[in-house]
Amino acid sequence: MTNSEIRAAIRAFLAKKVSTINEVADDVNLFESGLLNSMFAMLLVQFVEENWSLTVEDSELSLGNFSSIAVMSNFVEGKLAK
Repeated sequence: MTNSEIRAAIRAFLAKKVSTINEVADDVNLFESGLLNSMFAMLLVQFVEENWSLTVEDSELSLGNFSSIAVMSNFVEGKLAK
């Protein structure tokens, strides 16, 4: 799966929850911009784990790994490469 396909899947998931997500650049911090809150972070973790059959380790549970669409797609791509 390519990084752009991962980004598209993440954006599609977010579009179900955030109506304005398609107006946001991939590198915008979704938490600092107020589009998402820390409670939503756990939904992102669950989505990543279920969608790509990955395990997000305790050490990887940080908003830094889920802050933007670009960061999340790079994180998933890295996990898939292992």
